[in-house]
Amino acid sequence: MAFTRPSRTCFDRTGSRLFAAGVIYLLLTSTAWAQERDLTRNKPLPPEEAHRIEELRKQAAETLARGDMETARREFEQILKLLPYDASAERDAARAAEAAGRFEYAAEALEKAHHFGAHERDPELHYLRGEALYTLGRDEEAASEQQIAELEIGPNPTDRASKLWLARIDARKGYIVLADRIYESMLPPPPKFDQEVALNQADAHLMNKDWEGGARVLKRYLSLDPKNVRAREMLAWALEADGDLDGELQVRRSLAQDQPTALHQKDYGRALERAANFRAASHEYHAALTATAASGGPADTTLVTSYDRMHYRTTPEVAGGGQVRSDPQAWSWRAQAGGAMPFGSHHQVGVLFWHDAAEDWKTNHSVVLGMNPLRESGSVSGAGAYVMFGHSSGASLLLGGDARYATASGEDGAGQQVYGPESESSFGGDLELDSPIGKNVQVNVHGDLNEQWNDAPVTVEEGGKMTGVTAHLYLFPKDRLFLFDGGVQERHLTLRPVNAADASPASNQTLVWGGLDFNLWTNGRRLVRGESLDERMVRRTALNDAGVLTYRHYELFASMPPEFYSRISLYSRASIDNGSFIFRKVIAGGRLGFEVHGGLGYDNRQDQKLEQGGGALVWASSWSTRLLVTYDIVHQTTIGLPGTLQIGWVTFHADL
Repeated sequence: MAFTRPSRTCFDRTGSRLFAAGVIYLLLTSTAWAQERDLTRNKPLPPEEAHRIEELRKQAAETLARGDMETARREFEQILKLLPYDASAERDAARAAEAAGRFEYAAEALEKAHHFGAHERDPELHYLRGEALYTLGRDEEAASEQQIAELEIGPNPTDRASKLWLARIDARKGYIVLADRIYESMLPPPPKFDQEVALNQADAHLMNKDWEGGARVLKRYLSLDPKNVRAREMLAWALEADGDLDGELQVRRSLAQDQPTALHQKDYGRALERAANFRAASHEYHAALTATAASGGPADTTLVTSYDRMHYRTTPEVAGGGQVRSDPQAWSWRAQAGGAMPFGSHHQVGVLFWHDAAEDWKTNHSVVLGMNPLRESGSVSGAGAYVMFGHSSGASLLLGGDARYATASGEDGAGQQVYGPESESSFGGDLELDSPIGKNVQVNVHGDLNEQWNDAPVTVEEGGKMTGVTAHLYLFPKDRLFLFDGGVQERHLTLRPVNAADASPASNQTLVWGGLDFNLWTNGRRLVRGESLDERMVRRTALNDAGVLTYRHYELFASMPPEFYSRISLYSRASIDNGSFIFRKVIAGGRLGFEVHGGLGYDNRQDQKLEQGGGALVWASSWSTRLLVTYDIVHQTTIGLPGTLQIGWVTFHADL
């Protein structure tokens, strides 16, 4: 195969093209260089105009020194109208804007200033732009800017400003130990103090969520300068984040007393609310509203909401409603009414009245009174009262008691009454302790003595009673992202005796569980207006936007004598894994909220699936009223009752 040799003309043509391209490139780059030189170099000005600019610059610098950042920024912008490419004016305008919280403006202006200054060494510019970008959430750009600043500062700076910048850069990277070394070297020996260094050191810990470390630095500084407002504000925030409510209350109280601004009074009110001192919280919120109105500032809707919430937390609440339930053996209905009244700082009393009535679906009992099938019915009317003593830590102790009157009767298949109506009076009591232990643990222990067994319609119909203890242990991190719930329930269950002289059929039941709740999302600010007590008229409940994923494992053990099992079928053994999802949403400006939940489980002992689902609708027409409608269906319960249980509730709550 032969190859032809390229002609000389081809090489000449290629060379000409390369030469032309090179000339064009040089022309373009020289033009760009000339344009950049024009941008970064202002032309000489006439003496009068130059004098005017110097006066403007002096005035803007004085305004900046006084701390009037917005005015200073506008004055530097006046200079930039006369000298559009003045690096110094652009830089100072950016500094003022960043101090005033205008971070987007600051980031853009600092980039211009760096360009106008011909990219000269300027660690402060890169440091400030990095801080602005961090605030805007542009972390990669921010880290790059501050890396440049760190390189330009060097490892061993000698001037004060460079040391502060380098310490802040170390803190941004999470190097708290390195930052502390710089800050500690800059602090004067006591009793002298340095506010700027101390507060920057505290902020270095707080930005890395080292609440205890930040609080330690602030307490040390406040021991030398006890009335410093900014340091106390930072300490209150650190203590709140760390869960030290007592310490936070002390600091916020001092701020509200020394500096009674609307913000300090509002923050103190929030702390008092979390301490369950609702009357004092209402007073602080009212004072904050008064201060806001006196200042002529805009209305704070969250403050108004907080005040309304506290107002109704300190007034009596009454409620009434009805319930319908069904299980495989029977159906029942309940009418209920009650009320509660807070007193003192953290205490509450309440009363509850109810009537339960239950009846078999059909004549399906064959063990009562020999072998005759019966259709039974039963009712329970009761009245109870309680007193709950609370503590600012969130702990509470509840003591309650009730009196009940029960009736029962039975018919055969022909509708003839075989026994009854029988009646019985009884008394019961309960005790509940709920208390935090440290910052990440909470316990709840509830005891019942001869109380009504009200798990299902059949337990009402059969005159069930219960004595037992239920204990919960809750573990959670500071951010409450997840919650561990473990516990045990031990119960002694009895039924109404067939004949007055007979012993009550009894069963002992033990339930042990453990599992996690995981908050997929939650928004504590989106709440249905007002609050209401639970169906016992004891604990306050609220509905907010949230999504929660849960898992529980249950182990059930029970003794099941024939005389008990023939009347109420309970599993003697169960081992259950169950998962569920809860979705809550608030709409219509907080006047309406709903919840949808459902789950699946599996009982390894019974070799069967568990299913549950339901929902709730909450309508708050005003801050003082609430209508709740709920429905739940459960197939195979974790407490050992087989079959499908359905529950529907309608209740109305009102604060007086």
